[in-house]
Amino acid sequence: MLRKANTKGIDVEVLRSAASPSYFIMNNVQILCDTTRRYTPFQLWPFQIELVDTFHKNKKVICLKARQLGFSLVAAAYCLWDVTFNPISNCLIVSKDDSAAILFVTRLKEMWRRLPDKFRLSVGEKDSAHIFSLSNGSTVKSFSSDSNSIRGETATIVVVDEAEFNPDFSSLMISVEPTVSAGSNKIFLISTVDKSAPISGFKNIFRGALNKDNDYVPVFIPWNSRPDRDMTWFSRELNSKTSLLGSRQGGYDAMHQEFPGTVFEALSPNSLDKRLAGEWLQKCYIGMEPMEQLPRDAPSITGLSIYHLPVTDPNQDPVHYCIGVDCAGGGPAANDSAFSVLRRDTGEEVAVVCGKIEPTVFAGYIDQVGRYYNNAQVMVENAFHGQHVIPWLREHSPLTLLKGHDKKYGWTSSVKGKTILYDICADAFRNEEVMIHTYKTIDQLSTIEGNTGKAPEPLLDDLADSVALALAGIIASLGRSFTEDTTPDIQITMKVPKEITEAEYNFRNEDDEIPSFSQMVETMVF
Repeated sequence: MLRKANTKGIDVEVLRSAASPSYFIMNNVQILCDTTRRYTPFQLWPFQIELVDTFHKNKKVICLKARQLGFSLVAAAYCLWDVTFNPISNCLIVSKDDSAAILFVTRLKEMWRRLPDKFRLSVGEKDSAHIFSLSNGSTVKSFSSDSNSIRGETATIVVVDEAEFNPDFSSLMISVEPTVSAGSNKIFLISTVDKSAPISGFKNIFRGALNKDNDYVPVFIPWNSRPDRDMTWFSRELNSKTSLLGSRQGGYDAMHQEFPGTVFEALSPNSLDKRLAGEWLQKCYIGMEPMEQLPRDAPSITGLSIYHLPVTDPNQDPVHYCIGVDCAGGGPAANDSAFSVLRRDTGEEVAVVCGKIEPTVFAGYIDQVGRYYNNAQVMVENAFHGQHVIPWLREHSPLTLLKGHDKKYGWTSSVKGKTILYDICADAFRNEEVMIHTYKTIDQLSTIEGNTGKAPEPLLDDLADSVALALAGIIASLGRSFTEDTTPDIQITMKVPKEITEAEYNFRNEDDEIPSFSQMVETMVF
């Protein structure tokens, strides 16, 4: 017979609060209400409860968020829980400026003052506008982003608020990472995004977390996580920003910076000068994890991600595939080499290879994957390193090499070639005739500039080019050629058809006789 545990003399409320930060916050912490201007219990929204639990269960968390979601209050309440129940804890807070650093400690002190007596430990010896300490030896210290005082500090918890806007973010991370790596210490990176800086340390870590290239847990919180926000609210904010900036697309760009609804909206650059509208790309992206268990006959290749196996049912019409190839040098300092495999009848991405791979080895990978996908046809970018890949494939592989706009094997990426290539790519995405599963690919496609057909330095576009080349390969596989006489002196002009939005500008010369991607696909015979 089981006996009841002896709980006499034990305060169950204290036990529950010590075990669960979210329970402690919702039952003991008060915050200043924006509407009534009175202190009320901190009733966490559902996403805030999940955020607190994520903080509590993980060592490294990076959170990309929309604005005005109460993250600073949540972080302050979590730090209050930590210093209350963990003696000799040291929480370091890095804010975007000194006023924000002081405000963080001020809010935490106000929370402490209103705790029930059994939780409110006496204040320690250290107490100032930037420091809050308790009698159990625990301390909370706040710093501004331009402060060097954090160097040399030891911390059990580091919170970097608005990390994207920290001008010394890289040096900060070099300073705190050794401290955080020890024991059960934690670090939380929290920020909105700055679209004026497509490359930043914060974005790099978040993208790495998404791709599982580092040990951070990525968290994204969209604008509509707040219960009081709906499409009426969003439309009002969008109209306000559109009026302020003078264009609808400018309004969307501003909303995607301040109030993104998806990771793609948050990380993609402003779209006014981009070749592919963000709306097109979002409709043609469904994220998938690569297959973990592959058949024995599948290629065993470094960097290969397979989303769908080749269709080889003899009772069905044959399914054809096309490979687009962007080749680099393969050295440590070189860009990645990449190729994408698209299903010809649907435009769906079924496999991708990306990595620093020497050209002739890369050619062998193309051959293996191409054979596996029903002897796929191949469109190689005929640039410097591609000129090593093309001869290798012609000599050693049975795969069909496709010719580009100049009737040469591969695709010549001249100014004219880039224009035609991304015209084809834009048509496919605008008409929703392609489906991408690799986030890194869709992220790169969002950066392609309208006037160059390239990503701005130092961003990469190898995966973006490989998809565009595969789409051009699908067109070439129909027997159509991109010849000089069918594309005379293309000049990029802007026309805005009335039936589409400003985000769907069509950069194509009115006299250009190149059929659209959808027109070409309609003529395919399988």
